[in-house]
Amino acid sequence: MNLAVLQLKGGVGKTPLSFSLAKDLGLKWQSNDDSVVPQFYKDGKILDKCIFEPNTMYDFGGFASAGVLEILKHCSIVIVPITSNPNSIKRAASTISQIKPLGCKTLGLITDVSSQKELEETVAMIKAANIACTKFLILKSSKIFENAITTGLSFLELYNESNLSKRQYQSFIDMYQKVVNYIKDNK
Repeated sequence: MNLAVLQLKGGVGKTPLSFSLAKDLGLKWQSNDDSVVPQFYKDGKILDKCIFEPNTMYDFGGFASAGVLEILKHCSIVIVPITSNPNSIKRAASTISQIKPLGCKTLGLITDVSSQKELEETVAMIKAANIACTKFLILKSSKIFENAITTGLSFLELYNESNLSKRQYQSFIDMYQKVVNYIKDNK
């Protein structure tokens, strides 16, 4: 199974998400963007030009690097994180329109949502931008994104650290598990 997390806009949670999914699904990890992940994930690589390898999660900072579109053709699902930031929505629309001809399944992942109102406004902006994905899911705003990169632990590893962390991250992990299950069901 090969997966990619792709969004032209930075700061949407690509790296902690891609790293956590790679670790939790037992995949290798590659990126064409600078990252600390290889410092704590033995199966992680930073390459100027990513190469196709089976069972790999790709964290792409954009299409500028050679070979990205070719690798995307081999991905079961391309995950596009989207925040409420209007620029994120604009870049997500551009990202999805560029990969649509490849026929990939796309998972629009609404991230960093902190209220029902913000979610509703984000969904309205996504609809107004005519963003069409195979599926949309949500990951609420959580310190877990920062903690994954700080500690080198995946979202599930952070959740399972203690009873306190289970209480702290429970609602986030419920959402994250839907993402994991969707990927497993559509590989």
